[in-house]
Amino acid sequence: MIKKLIPEYTQIVKNIENILGEKEREDFFRLKKVKDKKTRKKAKIKNIQTA
Repeated sequence: MIKKLIPEYTQIVKNIENILGEKEREDFFRLKKVKDKKTRKKAKIKNIQTA
């Protein structure tokens, strides 16, 4: 009985890891996009100030 359940739990754990990994990547790219936007804005302000 226990040996039969272990593969099921292993698959569930793998699915959870995949979902969390995908969520982590989404968060990373979302934060990177915000950071890039702030960097572009700072560069634009810097160019205006030096002009």
